[in-house]
Amino acid sequence: MTRSQLSEPPATTWRRVWGEAWRFGVSLLGGTLIFGMRVDISQQAALIPAESEPIGSFTVTAAPVTDLWLAVDFVVGVVVLLALFLRRRWPLPVAAFAVAATAVTSFGVVAAMVCVVSIATRRRIRDLWVLAPLILLAVGVNLGLAPLPGTSRLEQAMTFGSTLVLFAAAWAWGAYRGARRDLVASLRERAATLESEQSLRVAQARTAERSRIAQEMHDVLAHRISLIAVHANALSFRSDLPPAQVAEHAGVIRDNADRAVAELAGVLGVLRGGEGDATAAPQPTLEQLPALLEDAQRSGTRVAAIGAMPDFDDLPLATSRSAFRIIQECLTNARKHATGLPVTLQITGTEGVDLDIVVSNPLPGTDAEAGAPILGTGMGLLGLAERVELAGGTMSHAVEDGFFVVRAHLPWSN
Repeated sequence: MTRSQLSEPPATTWRRVWGEAWRFGVSLLGGTLIFGMRVDISQQAALIPAESEPIGSFTVTAAPVTDLWLAVDFVVGVVVLLALFLRRRWPLPVAAFAVAATAVTSFGVVAAMVCVVSIATRRRIRDLWVLAPLILLAVGVNLGLAPLPGTSRLEQAMTFGSTLVLFAAAWAWGAYRGARRDLVASLRERAATLESEQSLRVAQARTAERSRIAQEMHDVLAHRISLIAVHANALSFRSDLPPAQVAEHAGVIRDNADRAVAELAGVLGVLRGGEGDATAAPQPTLEQLPALLEDAQRSGTRVAAIGAMPDFDDLPLATSRSAFRIIQECLTNARKHATGLPVTLQITGTEGVDLDIVVSNPLPGTDAEAGAPILGTGMGLLGLAERVELAGGTMSHAVEDGFFVVRAHLPWSN
């Protein structure tokens, strides 16, 4: 869309017709008044003898305007009026013709000014360089060839100057309208750009929100569902289990299913941003790490925490939450893909500076007692990488000497 299209709303046929009609009407009315005044002055001057008498330092001209000149004035003025309808197609040629025609017509002066206003809206200096000399020449020729009878040279000079002022005012008004039109076009273009950018931001926000919801749902459900799957696998592969162990596995499945429902409700409450959900549980942090490790132990995943852990009391909430989710996802992956194998957890770092997390587990072998591997969606590590990146840290995972190792580095404050 071009700026000219933005500057004005789409014009209907009625609006275009009305615009041309009122301009033509104003030009016709103004030209008729000026032409009528000239005819009246000429008729009055016809009663005065055609001679010049000195009055003071000026000379009074008493010669009337001939009928032939008035006829030429009227005919040329009509042509200028009709040329108004072509000014949008050929703005400069029509304006130049209308201005030049004022050398022999007073009937078309107002129409010529309308043409000047129209072309001045383009605000092109070359148009002014073409029209300005034509205006000076045409007005001078008009007053020189057909001066108003009964006027002194001073009055003629004043008429010349006032006519130039009127044309200059017409140009200034047209330039103002053009500048205002460009300003409106610029504002509309900016508004359209802002609207487009706002739509893009809304789409990006929706995509980000969907990703956040998917990640939170994965973080909450994957851990509990993997625990349920491990115990369900045990019941499926070990048909020789005593009733006490079957009841224990069933209890773990029931307990984790209840927790999954409760945690899911809490996450949905947070994601919806509902003010009425004041009872929703807060998002877990490293303060819940002992409970997470205890759940892993009960599910059959042996977790060994090595090294001295830093003090988490001063750890920012966002960093603590990210660290918890990283460890939770690593334990979930180990439980799904290396069922029954031990997991090593190491949390180190410098208080107030950074936090390092290393989780490793042996690669799964062919141990039949471990049961069938639990298939994953592939979102776990991708979600972890995105979470760590958003927190301003780095994450890597690789196979090292028969172990699958995940390393995450988080800034202490993010």
